Amino acid sequence: MIGATVDGSSEVGLGELASEADVKTYLDTYTSSWTEQDDSSDDPGATVPFDQAAAATNIWSKKVG
Repeated sequence: MIGATVDGSSEVGLGELASEADVKTYLDTYTSSWTEQDDSSDDPGATVPFDQAAAATNIWSKKVG
């Protein structure tokens, strides 16, 4: 789980993800076997590998300050 603290907090949990690359590395570690639904397929059960890079970009874009 990725969490956030108040700016200037000394709480860092297991560590600080200081860049989008750090978020991707974190996701690579814990989500390498994940899949998600393939919306471009006619098969409703089709899956594709989870896109860690897209997820990291999405998470990082929500960073405040």
